[in-house]
Amino acid sequence: MPASLLRVLTGLLTCLLVAAPTSASAVPPSPLVWDHAVPDPSVVRGGPGYVVVATGALAYRRQSPDGLTWAETTPALAYLPAWAVSGDLWASDLAKIQGKWVLYYAAPVLGLGRMGRCIGVAVAASPVDPFVPVGDRPLVCPGRALTPRAHDTVDGGRGLPKLGAIDPSLHVEGRKRYLLYKVDGVPSEIRMVQLKPSGLALAGKGRSKGHSRTLLRADQVVENPVIVKRKRTYYLFTSVGYFGDCGYQTVWRKSRSLTKWKGRPQKLLTRHRTGLCGPGGADIVTSGRAALVYFAAWTCGLTPLPCAADFRAHEAEVPALRALYGARLRFNRRGRPVVDKWLVGIQAPRRSREHLRGQRGDSDRAGARGERLDRDRKGEKTESRRSRRSPGQPASRDERRHDRSGPHRAGARKADADRSGPSKAAKSTKAGKAGKAGKTTRRAGQHTRRKDVARHDRDRSRPRDRAGRRDGSRPGRSHR
Repeated sequence: MPASLLRVLTGLLTCLLVAAPTSASAVPPSPLVWDHAVPDPSVVRGGPGYVVVATGALAYRRQSPDGLTWAETTPALAYLPAWAVSGDLWASDLAKIQGKWVLYYAAPVLGLGRMGRCIGVAVAASPVDPFVPVGDRPLVCPGRALTPRAHDTVDGGRGLPKLGAIDPSLHVEGRKRYLLYKVDGVPSEIRMVQLKPSGLALAGKGRSKGHSRTLLRADQVVENPVIVKRKRTYYLFTSVGYFGDCGYQTVWRKSRSLTKWKGRPQKLLTRHRTGLCGPGGADIVTSGRAALVYFAAWTCGLTPLPCAADFRAHEAEVPALRALYGARLRFNRRGRPVVDKWLVGIQAPRRSREHLRGQRGDSDRAGARGERLDRDRKGEKTESRRSRRSPGQPASRDERRHDRSGPHRAGARKADADRSGPSKAAKSTKAGKAGKAGKTTRRAGQHTRRKDVARHDRDRSRPRDRAGRRDGSRPGRSHR
């Protein structure tokens, strides 16, 4: 092969390698909400537009007219049920059943350890109204919890940790309602139980009532189950890993059966693909063939920027929270879900933006106020010296410097002029000098403009280098 052809091929390959960006180096998307944590979001369309509930006290809630700009509102749950104790509600789920809105939530209970939780249900007339708990016992709860016996006691889960039931998620299959949830701990298990048409109690009678079955079991953390059906195919979306670091991710599986899930999970949202830290806790909103995915990811430093790759929530030295993100979800010809386009909010959250701007503005105003006080103090000292000096005494060095550059220069000169008064000769001389100075200034300005035009035309004919500078020009500072 000729040496010239080899050099051409080598240069072409180098250009391709340099020009091809990796997913991890792409610019990460902007969050829809980053002034408050919105972990494990559940999003529905209803009422004034969109409503999201998330992990928080009494189920943190926001609403949006378009799914892009979210306004904070009251918590979803009106009060905790009698069987629960104080603490945050984890990963609640919103759904509309038979004309009513239903909220499934995981509330803290006694008897299962510090983090133990059980699943309850509440109802409301609309997704923005307060939800009232239903019944005097949990919907799903292990038998050893210090609560009234639950409808589903998680029987049949041999070898599973009894840390509670979390991450409820409703799936509607025709006239049937199913509740998916996770048995907390490791190994993890995703289970499913059928509900009555109202969605408020378990279906079945006698021994068959309250029997849940295993959908998925893993030796690692698997949580936040969501099932979506498209044509004859079911898709199971889950989150895997530790939610408090950047390795947390969203994966999916597909199956022809609602109860049989085999094969390895496929990745949908990861740090490498999105540039975000720990994208997980996803929820899918479907409307016909269109689908949206909302999820949470870590941002650091009270900014919309993702945390660093080595971030861990329990070791963080800067403020961090799980912000809300959104994207359009598309299913390609092979039936694989892919992120099609990121959702972008109309504006950043006003409270955080004003808060950050206010902090910066306060410091700027404080610095300007200090400089102004220093100038005023120097002016007061100089004026006091001038007032103590007798009429025939020469001015001191500080007074002369203050007259030339101080803030009271105009006032001092005007006062001297008022006391003495200019002569006619001085006025005529001053007028003549002003006229000559004006002509000189106009000529210099015209000459300068001609030089600028000539320089501009000359610069336009010069080629630019890779840094965007003209040949022969001096490199300047880069502004980021």
